[in-house]
Amino acid sequence: MKKPNFFLWFFLAWLLKVKTFLDGHQVTNKIKIKKPCIILSNHASFQDYIYLVATLYPKRITFLAAAKMFYEKGRGPFLKMARAIPMSSYQGDLKAVKNTFEILKKNGIVGIFPEGQIAYHGATLKPPFAIAKLVKKANVDVYTFVSQNTYLMYPPWSQNTFKGKTFSKMDYLFKKDELASLSDQEIYEKIYQALYFDAGEFNKQHRYTY
Repeated sequence: MKKPNFFLWFFLAWLLKVKTFLDGHQVTNKIKIKKPCIILSNHASFQDYIYLVATLYPKRITFLAAAKMFYEKGRGPFLKMARAIPMSSYQGDLKAVKNTFEILKKNGIVGIFPEGQIAYHGATLKPPFAIAKLVKKANVDVYTFVSQNTYLMYPPWSQNTFKGKTFSKMDYLFKKDELASLSDQEIYEKIYQALYFDAGEFNKQHRYTY
């Protein structure tokens, strides 16, 4: 398994960074990351990967993506160019896990959306428990990336885009040395708590318009 092509990534990811700048997207908390690592993100819209790529530019990210997406006319070619890892949804996929560990051994960054789908109500879904086992076995630093209000800009129930403010923040979740002392259940609960975001509740407080 190879990491994304450097030259192709450098150019295409730069375009995504420009897009987020023009959108007025704001990163409210950005931290330095140490490779190899896993970055876990909530899945609020089909555009979430754009903001993660732009935030970490020019660092390359190998994403895990649903295998069915590789056959879609719109996204399939881009996933292949980005050398994303295809993963079967809602079932064990040993090949995807093996490829994930290969990227980490090459000092890479793996991006995962643990929910596996977008919630139509705008609040983070509980991810499959397997993510806790994967994180513990990977034994690398883990970070979180939380998209805020991208759900309202790119709602999954509409083909329209609604202009408005969107934000994202990055945080440390686990340092490599912490994982051995935590149970799978503790890891799972910390992941869910760190990724949880409710666009409706957030916007009740801030009153942004879209």
